[in-house]
Amino acid sequence: MIGRIPVIAARLSGSALAVHVMAAMHAALDDGRWLCDQHEAQWLAPPYQWALVLDSLQARHRRDPGAGPHPRTTEWQAAYSRAIPGPDCAGQLETVQRWYDTDQRDVQQVRAVGYGTRPAPAIEQAVGARAADPDWEQRLADALTAFRDCRWPLDYLRPTAGS
Repeated sequence: MIGRIPVIAARLSGSALAVHVMAAMHAALDDGRWLCDQHEAQWLAPPYQWALVLDSLQARHRRDPGAGPHPRTTEWQAAYSRAIPGPDCAGQLETVQRWYDTDQRDVQQVRAVGYGTRPAPAIEQAVGARAADPDWEQRLADALTAFRDCRWPLDYLRPTAGS
C-alpha cells in the first residue's frame, strides 16, 4: 500500500484508503463480512477512475443501444466534478472510453498502481517471483487460490514491457 500512495494520492487520501482497506480486511477475516460497496469510485486510483462509469455505460449500451443518457449521469458528474457529454448513452460511452484509454496509456502510472513504486514490490515478494519472470502469471494464479473468487489481479498485474 505504502508503495502505491504516491500515485493514488494524486486523487485521494492515501491514509484514508489505508484505513478503509484495513477495516475491510478485518471485517472479512473476523466474520466473513464484505464491508465494501460494489461501487466505490472514491477509492479508485487515477488510471482507473473511470472504470466503474465505463462498465455501467457499456452494460446499458449492450442492453439498449439506442438509450438516452445514463440515469446516473448527474450523480457521476457531481462525484467526478466533470461533465459527461453525449446526446445519448452511446455518445457518453465513446467519451468515457476515450478518457479511460488515455489514463491507461500512462504505463508508468498503471504499473505503479499495480506494483507500487518500491524497488522490490510487495506483490512480487508475496508471490515469490518477479513480474518479468516467465512463470509470473502461473505463480500469481497459484497464490490467488487462497482467496475465494479473486481472479481480477490476473487481469491487472500482467507483466508489461520493461517489468
